[in-house]
Amino acid sequence: MSDVKTISIIGCGNMGEALIAGILRSKLFPVEKVMGMDNSPERLKYIKEKYSVNTTKDIALAVKNSDIIIISVKPAIVEKALSGMAGCLTKKKLLISVAAGITTAFIEKITGGEIPVIRVIPNTPALLCLGASGICRGKYADEFDERTASEILQSVGIVINTTEEKLDAITALSGSGPAYVFYFIESMISAGIKAGLNEEDARKLTLQTIMGSVYMVYETEDSPETLRKKVTSPGGTTEAAIRVLAENNFQEILVEAILKAKERSKELGKIK
Repeated sequence: MSDVKTISIIGCGNMGEALIAGILRSKLFPVEKVMGMDNSPERLKYIKEKYSVNTTKDIALAVKNSDIIIISVKPAIVEKALSGMAGCLTKKKLLISVAAGITTAFIEKITGGEIPVIRVIPNTPALLCLGASGICRGKYADEFDERTASEILQSVGIVINTTEEKLDAITALSGSGPAYVFYFIESMISAGIKAGLNEEDARKLTLQTIMGSVYMVYETEDSPETLRKKVTSPGGTTEAAIRVLAENNFQEILVEAILKAKERSKELGKIK
């Protein structure tokens, strides 16, 4: 990445901030070569004060001074953002989009000029360099562009190189996935409190249990199903709890929710 002068993040909302924080934490880019662009002066003030990066409200300026541009705005305003880059993009610049549902073909159509485009579906744990991203390249991007994007995203987590038709599924599974986990954590803490624990103890026990369980899946050769069965003794407390989840179709509900998120990702791609 030594030949890269500047990377700009267009849109400094939650995902944009996560990418800025992760990129700086990984030390892939020095702070002076990272720029944040947003329409909100308050947001830019916050980003500048917290991360000490350059900031601007001028999208054209951000694009002109960057080798790599990451579009991190809501899908409904991607076209407006791309229009603001008109005349600033060249074949030598790499455009990376993290907008859910927006295809590389749509971006290429708006930008014109055979601009190399990489589409990425990241998630917010990139803030802690624990992100999970799926990426694919557009019509005019080559292997070098894909490697460059992969290197950036690998600096903030793991990367799955895939085809574009699978990105809606990745959006639903890992892009939105942290929210499902946070919701589950909320529920466990609430259950602990209702069972008689104070909030601090319920939180500590819940977080350590989840971290330990995930680590077991990583470090053992057993599948999650096998590990679950090892904990679930016949007639025991775990079996009683799992029975309630099964009777209420817990797995089916979760699958339905993720498939609904995939459907919504496809719908967002049609919003212009």
